[in-house]
Amino acid sequence: MWAGLRIPQADSELDNFQVLVSGATDIFHVSDLDGDSDADLVSVIGDTLVWWENLDGATDFGEPQTIGPENGTIRRITTADLDGDNDPEVITVANMSANHKWYENLDGTGNFGAAHYFLEPGTNGVGLQFTDLDGDQDIDVVFAQAANLSILENVDGAGNFSNPLNICFLHNTADDLRAVDINNDGLPDLIAPANNSTQE
Repeated sequence: MWAGLRIPQADSELDNFQVLVSGATDIFHVSDLDGDSDADLVSVIGDTLVWWENLDGATDFGEPQTIGPENGTIRRITTADLDGDNDPEVITVANMSANHKWYENLDGTGNFGAAHYFLEPGTNGVGLQFTDLDGDQDIDVVFAQAANLSILENVDGAGNFSNPLNICFLHNTADDLRAVDINNDGLPDLIAPANNSTQE
């Protein structure tokens, strides 16, 4: 467990750090959760997912604010606008023994609702990416599972997702996944490194 999340001071040596918040785990994410155009922090303290407001747009952070309970199985935190209301939801990606969840940003100012689940326990989703894969202007979920690439379609633009749909079979088991526009056509391509080879 880290003592805190830290950054180097711009006018000092690289090894001179400032503590931003204390008590957080080493799994964290940075995003503007309250719509004031500065970077807030999200992490876990104990068994609770929390966020810290960036009070001054620099390095002064407020007290931790609760998003929801977590049971210690988080391996990644990220954000995306899953319900189409132009503010970021907080997404937690878990290990195989727990649910993958997202918490709705209710008003764009960092007040969060109850958890929504989008993958069942036992689904070993590797490299989950959140991007618009079908061109309907909402955020879908794509992930690798064994030698398959699968998508959860955001069916209504409000964060209600379909069951997993297989979209591609890989020659080998994928170790990771990235969604990026490789060929500059304005559409996300999927890159999956699989056992020392890379497939697009």
